[in-house]
Amino acid sequence: MYCCDSFKWAIEKAGERGISIIVHGDEFYYQFRCIAHQQKEEVYQAIQDGEIDFAIKAMPLSRSQQINYCLQCGMKLSKLVKKYPLEYRALSEKHSVYIDTDILENTKQVEIRLTKKATQSFWSRLFQK
Repeated sequence: MYCCDSFKWAIEKAGERGISIIVHGDEFYYQFRCIAHQQKEEVYQAIQDGEIDFAIKAMPLSRSQQINYCLQCGMKLSKLVKKYPLEYRALSEKHSVYIDTDILENTKQVEIRLTKKATQSFWSRLFQK
C-alpha cells in the first residue's frame, strides 16, 4: 500500500505536529503543522482568553502543498490510489479533518497582543503534552 518506508511514516504522522502527508480524495498533500490537530481547540481557547503575545493572523497553524510524486522514492502517487482504492478512500475519510484547519477560519484574523510571559506559559504547556 505504500511505496516506501518514508511515505508510510509520513502518512501515519497525519494530524500530528511537524511534517506529514495527508490524503484527500485521490490527491496527496505534504503538510506542515505547528501544533497537533487535537490541540487546535486549546489554541482557540487561548486566543479567546488572551494568552497569545503575537499577531495571530500572521501565523497559520498548518500549510499544505499538493504533491504528485513521493518525496523520498519518486513513485507517482496516482499509481498507489489505482492499486489500493479502498485503502486510500479510507485514509481520505480519516484525513478529511486535517484539510484547511488553519486558525484563520475560526478567529476571523483577530489580532491579540499580551504579555510575553503569558505567551511563553501557554506555548510551554501546549508543547509539553
